[in-house]
Amino acid sequence: LLDGNDSRAFREALNAEDFLGLQLATRHTTLCYPLCQDYSPAALAAGVIDVLVRQPDGRLYGDFLLAAAIRELLQSEGIAQVRTGLILGSGYAARATVVALKEMGCARFVIGHLSTRRQAEMSQQMRRMRKQIAFFPLQEMVDFMAWAESTQAFVSDQVPPTEFSGAERAADLLIDRRQAYDQDDRRDRDRQQDHELERSAQGRKPQR
Repeated sequence: LLDGNDSRAFREALNAEDFLGLQLATRHTTLCYPLCQDYSPAALAAGVIDVLVRQPDGRLYGDFLLAAAIRELLQSEGIAQVRTGLILGSGYAARATVVALKEMGCARFVIGHLSTRRQAEMSQQMRRMRKQIAFFPLQEMVDFMAWAESTQAFVSDQVPPTEFSGAERAADLLIDRRQAYDQDDRRDRDRQQDHELERSAQGRKPQR
């Protein structure tokens, strides 16, 4: 298509007698969504399609096969179930990943975005899942990682991305975590020292 916002070329192709179906380029997935009469669960969840099929009754069926491909890839790597998903990006592939993870039991999605426009589009198109999705600006993670690297800090996997409210907040979380680990180390050293003193005292007892 010369004009990605004009669906007339698609409509002409769909009305042809020999039309059976087609696979869509990424930039046309949203454009063609309203042309269908029936949708797969994945297409309904994502608000986009990447395959159009004419059914025997002439109705158009839209599916989102990229989501199935991502799910099968994860399962082939031995991942059977996911509880929380962190997704970097809010474009076409991100929507497919959300659908794939949802089909694997994921109930919570944390999505980093660089574009507020794409984030708004994704929120609108996946509004049926809005209570399960939390967005955050990816720039906050970039700032956070730069801070962590410059201070040689470590990141605990117990720190949820949804608590990132900028690099300063992330720094506070890591400092608190480091202090907790330092306290544990001190307790371990104290226990070891007490144990050595106890063994030393037992060794000095007079023999009868």
